[in-house]
Amino acid sequence: MAAHNILGHLDPLEIAATVAGTWLPGAPTDVSWQRIVKGYPPRQASVGDFVIGPTSDGVYDPIDHLSQYAAAGCTALMLDKVPDGLEAGLPVLKVKRIRLALFQLAGRARSEVAGKVMAITGSSGKTTMKDMLAFVLSAQGATVASPGTVNSLMAICYQMINAPLNADHYVFESGLGATGSGIALHSSLLKPHVAVITTVHPAHAEGYPTVADIVRSKMDICKHLQPEGSLLIDRDTEHYPLMVQLAAEHGVNHIMTFGTHPDSDVRIGEVAIAEHGTSAAISIDGVEKNIRLGMHGEHWMKLAAAVLGSCRVMGLDLDQAVRDLRNFQTLSGRGRIYPLPFKDGELLIFDSHYNANPGSMRADLNAYAAVAAQRNQRRIAVIGEMRELGELSAEAHQELATHLNTLNFSHVFLLGEATRVMPDLLQVPTSCFFETDTLVPEAIASQLQAGDFVFIKGSHSNRLDLVIKHLSK
Repeated sequence: MAAHNILGHLDPLEIAATVAGTWLPGAPTDVSWQRIVKGYPPRQASVGDFVIGPTSDGVYDPIDHLSQYAAAGCTALMLDKVPDGLEAGLPVLKVKRIRLALFQLAGRARSEVAGKVMAITGSSGKTTMKDMLAFVLSAQGATVASPGTVNSLMAICYQMINAPLNADHYVFESGLGATGSGIALHSSLLKPHVAVITTVHPAHAEGYPTVADIVRSKMDICKHLQPEGSLLIDRDTEHYPLMVQLAAEHGVNHIMTFGTHPDSDVRIGEVAIAEHGTSAAISIDGVEKNIRLGMHGEHWMKLAAAVLGSCRVMGLDLDQAVRDLRNFQTLSGRGRIYPLPFKDGELLIFDSHYNANPGSMRADLNAYAAVAAQRNQRRIAVIGEMRELGELSAEAHQELATHLNTLNFSHVFLLGEATRVMPDLLQVPTSCFFETDTLVPEAIASQLQAGDFVFIKGSHSNRLDLVIKHLSK
């Protein structure tokens, strides 16, 4: 078995024992599986794949395509529903429940990993924090990080099972989602050495009566923190006292704080935002580090401070981390500024189309305003609704309208039903409301002119990326 993950560490009988499963027609004797994968169509399968059946009704069922999986070179399937008289042509591991089996196998993998495990959650910034931390750590040891924005329990299970067992660092993102998403379960699986909560504010607020309830759920990430482990939290948040209280209830022995607060363990000094990026002096252990990021906004400097704190508690080289932070770039759609050819000139785009909640919207608007203050350009805003806010939605969008009034926009384009409460509150020369995304890109493009500085942000489902694509034509 060539794989270096848990699949290559256990033989078929050990895997069956781990998940309380049974091999049909019997345990394979000669397998070389490389990774465990969801039951996607066979055309997406690869040689050595261990294919997992559906975790709920109404999804793609690999049992209908067994011969194609065999032809693709897959080595086995895991199923919890096996018809009588099945002739698979591939070994089948029958389990009682797929989700439970994956959790058990991931737990076995966690018990075998050699390096330090980091778990990151927060209302915003967790994906960028995960990527930033992994980028810095990779220069100081073999590092495994969850890809993209996947952060559910099952996604974490797949990542842990497929991770090599001999890495130095493992970085996972943990998402809250709807009520019952189970960050406590994430913590029980990951048993992190370092847990980071980037920030807490009303995001994914549906099902949570108050922000304090979100805080309690987020704090579950440290419920199974290693006894010698560290929790990193934002010292600036109004919820800091509650977070300290909950940390004590969870038995956390070491807290490191980051922020602008004078009592922060990792303290951010004055922040300067320019078109090229963001810079600040950050003090840690009484030593000032000059930090430069190719990203825009004080909120990114908060993440940089959390990265330095994480490196500090792991005993890594902080000067190396500072140097590497200068080369980090976040994913597209998360606050990048770039020129875009348009008509007989170009637009300057502040592109934060990927997602939005009240906290991230405020942070990006402040970063935009800092750059706009240094330029003499017409200011345009394309605002998509902030979704999953539940009963907080109307108030959040009304507050957003008030904030927009302070930023001297010439035009504000609003998209989505939740923004319907905003037009009457806006004190902007021109504002347009669109209930759906039909014809929105064309309508916006018709109002723009070369030289405009365009701010674009909204929840992912608003598909504001289509606006950018249209402007790029």
